[in-house]
Amino acid sequence: WIRIAFACAIYATTIKNIVEGNVIKPTYLPATKLVPPTLDFTGWNGFKTQGFFTQWSWMLLGYSFLSSGAIAIFASSGQEAMISPWMLRSALISFEVAAPTAFLVSTVVTYALWPIAFKAKGAEGTKNFQKINGLMMHNANVFFVLCEVCLLGGLPVKLSHAAVGPIWGAIYVIFSWSMMNYWKPEHGPVALYFLLDTTLGLKSTVMVLALVAVLLVFYVAFSLLGDALVYLDGGLMAHLLGMAVVLGMTCKFRD
Repeated sequence: WIRIAFACAIYATTIKNIVEGNVIKPTYLPATKLVPPTLDFTGWNGFKTQGFFTQWSWMLLGYSFLSSGAIAIFASSGQEAMISPWMLRSALISFEVAAPTAFLVSTVVTYALWPIAFKAKGAEGTKNFQKINGLMMHNANVFFVLCEVCLLGGLPVKLSHAAVGPIWGAIYVIFSWSMMNYWKPEHGPVALYFLLDTTLGLKSTVMVLALVAVLLVFYVAFSLLGDALVYLDGGLMAHLLGMAVVLGMTCKFRD
């Protein structure tokens, strides 16, 4: 039921994000040819807030906890017939993608997007990161994943499935590029992240390839972390200490 509670918290945050909407001002690099827009994702446009990679990964993490929680409940209550092979596969693969991606999202926000936004616009540029929705998707995601790995069942992240992370990232890149002219048609092309700004030429290509490579690195690192925890078997206190160290390295709450 803990996993189901995590899934409920994730989807409640998603619904709150859509209903409240947001006014977003993407931060671009100086060499860009794009005109920085003001994106009014409020009212009927609230669903557009789900176009960010953070939200994609957040919702996938929610599905992972929902499906794995349902599997555990069915198994413990003697309803194994309710568990289909595809349910098992989707629960595993969604976690294998969402868990390393959660760490990637939090690390990129903490060490890249947040500092760049603060440098460009000061506290105004980082206010969305400090709202409850932002803090949940950039910090609680890591907490939920660490709870699964360190305190709950510890779903495996298999090295033999390493391609799923970069594939997820590549799908988002294609989606982002295909949507550039639709976020605010009257304004012109819009890149939600400066990393995906195609006007930067070769620099954009390098950043996209680096992003996909980093996804692979995080996948491998997370897989090895899970193996290390099983090998060391340090007990509850060791796992809690490890959680505290990782949370301190990846999470950010204020400027």
